[in-house]
Amino acid sequence: MQLLTMLTQAPLLLAEFDAIDQDWRESYRRYKNVFQDINVEDILFQRKVISKKIAKDIADQQYHYQAGMPRMIKVGKKERLVVPLMITDYVVQRLVCQFLAVRLEKIYSSQCFSYRKGCSSYQAVKQVVNKLQGAELLKNKNKHNDFYVYQTDLVNYTDSIPTDEAAPLWKLIDNMFKQCHLHNLTEYEKSLIYGAILPKVKEGKIKGVPMGSPLTSLVANLYLTQLDHKIQAYANGLYIRYGDDIFFMHPDHNVVLECRNQIIKEVNTLGL
Repeated sequence: MQLLTMLTQAPLLLAEFDAIDQDWRESYRRYKNVFQDINVEDILFQRKVISKKIAKDIADQQYHYQAGMPRMIKVGKKERLVVPLMITDYVVQRLVCQFLAVRLEKIYSSQCFSYRKGCSSYQAVKQVVNKLQGAELLKNKNKHNDFYVYQTDLVNYTDSIPTDEAAPLWKLIDNMFKQCHLHNLTEYEKSLIYGAILPKVKEGKIKGVPMGSPLTSLVANLYLTQLDHKIQAYANGLYIRYGDDIFFMHPDHNVVLECRNQIIKEVNTLGL
């Protein structure tokens, strides 16, 4: 199914409104951080009519995202940039996210466990446990097999991703279109993807890929995919990434140092 075909199906849009109504209505504070509408309940009440209107506007290529007002919110102990969306934009972007997520599975590393259906931090930890248990078995056979570990956390990861015109992100997105066989995307379809990654703002400019859009998690995975593939290729090692957390273990100390230097170099090249 093409992106435009998907976005012009009113039942699919309505299903996303229904999901939002179920997930978000319980916590006013939560959806307040995501949506800029002051009449969310009215929109949800009229979601059948609005779904048909959005589908028609997209079919006519007249639907465009509205500008938001960026602000900082506290997520745990961190302050994060968020651009609250209109609920209608959020619905459209959820479908754009679903369209891309399935296709991105073809190019993600198997060692990236974040924001993916069927993947979890539990699975990542289990791989570490299995690796250590295997080492323990070798030790019981009088074979020495300790591990050295490199672990790092990319501070303010998505907020730090460069988004200027010459930024590496846009080349990665273009390459993603090719790798996922999305050669036939129209300029309008691309604008719906680009606009979800870097939203318009009412005042000033923003640096990084802000929270608020469903596509932020996809960008977080995609941006370090080349690094993921490079590091997981080290024989006898174990590489794991979950969002901005990177973990590598190997029995050879020199290999861990080499891996660390490669990660630092790649991260610097990407402007993080």
